[in-house]
Amino acid sequence: MLRAVQHYTKVVCQTRPYLKRFNSTRIPDQGDEGSSAMSERMKQILEERITNTSSNTAQIRQMNPHVNSILTEYDYGNPEKQNVDHANAYIKSEPLLAHNKHARDIYYSKPWTGTESKYDANLRMILDSTPKPVNDPMATFQPKRKISVGDKLANARDGSLDYKINRDPVDKEKAKFREIYKEKLLGPSMLLTNSSSVDFVNSLAGNRINAVIDQQTGKFKSPEMENVRGKPLTSEHLKNCTDTNYFMNQILTKQEVLPPWIETQQNINKSIEQFRDDLDQLWFKWIVNDSVMKGIVNRATTVDQVLDEYEKNIEKITFEDNKLAETDLAYVQAKVDLLNSEVRHYNLQCPSVSGHKLKLDQEREINQSYWRSLEKFPTMIEKWFKLHKEGRKSKLVENPGAGTSKFFKALKIGGSPDIHENRNIDTSLNIWQAVKDVFKMAK
Repeated sequence: MLRAVQHYTKVVCQTRPYLKRFNSTRIPDQGDEGSSAMSERMKQILEERITNTSSNTAQIRQMNPHVNSILTEYDYGNPEKQNVDHANAYIKSEPLLAHNKHARDIYYSKPWTGTESKYDANLRMILDSTPKPVNDPMATFQPKRKISVGDKLANARDGSLDYKINRDPVDKEKAKFREIYKEKLLGPSMLLTNSSSVDFVNSLAGNRINAVIDQQTGKFKSPEMENVRGKPLTSEHLKNCTDTNYFMNQILTKQEVLPPWIETQQNINKSIEQFRDDLDQLWFKWIVNDSVMKGIVNRATTVDQVLDEYEKNIEKITFEDNKLAETDLAYVQAKVDLLNSEVRHYNLQCPSVSGHKLKLDQEREINQSYWRSLEKFPTMIEKWFKLHKEGRKSKLVENPGAGTSKFFKALKIGGSPDIHENRNIDTSLNIWQAVKDVFKMAK
């Protein structure tokens, strides 16, 4: 081992003058001052030989002073120095230094030692505090790579998959909706405890107190309460727990004021009833115009004929393809959505859960209306027959009288007011005025 070290040492000593002469003649390069490729290679060979042996470096230093000087010069055995050299070699091979001037300047600049002048220190602090540009100004002049249609589809597919996997669970929306309903429906009762023992004690105490009170006089029946001063309360007042509730109820009753949810309930009931009547009319028109009864209704002269044929063909109507027109179905869908929004608004206003209403279902309403229209067909056809059949019969117009009055009545336009005849005036003297009045009224 010692012979190998001495041999390489001799080679290094022999090549050192040539290396120095070569370094003195060539142009100095930044970052490679005082070194060359040959010296770097010889150093690597020496380090590999030393690290591959199992001998101790300290023994080699003691046995050969020349090796000790070489090791001291290159600081062998210092891990920090090795890490720095390894990092420099890695950074030097970075492709970014080939086309990025800023990165190349940072690499070749001297490290910060703390002995710089104030001007250099201030300049460096100013440069460090200056915000870097968000976008590279030169990026606009560089050609951008066009994304193909396949890449766009792949990115969209990945984005949709990430959204499906990482989106918020539906439980959060349900919890939020539950909190809204809890605040609207329960009101102040949501702040009370739900303990069964507390509720039992309150109900037991209230029952015992109410059992001792005389409903006629409003006094306690116990002898200890005989000396309590007060006035007998009426039964109307005893129905209310506090005076505030009693007076508020009296004011609302006298002014005929209703709570908002009751008014909303009445409006919803009217809207639902009107919607169902309109739906019944749609089915009635379908029976008259599109079912088996179409020709029968047109040919019939009396209501009894229509009803007789209806009883005979009732099975054909029920087993027929009973479906409304597309325009009618669109109207039904829009009306159901509107009524469901009103029902939801009413449920949020109503303080009691027992007073809530269920939302309407389109298919269910159409089916119920169909059978309801079949049941009400006899009464509905009577009204329709009177309006469309009997109302079209014209009546003879009687024109009694003769002479000039008959002529003027024949000229009278239908719907114009009747001429008032004043017998106190001599008509023979004002004949032309009467003619003018007739034409004015005709206009």
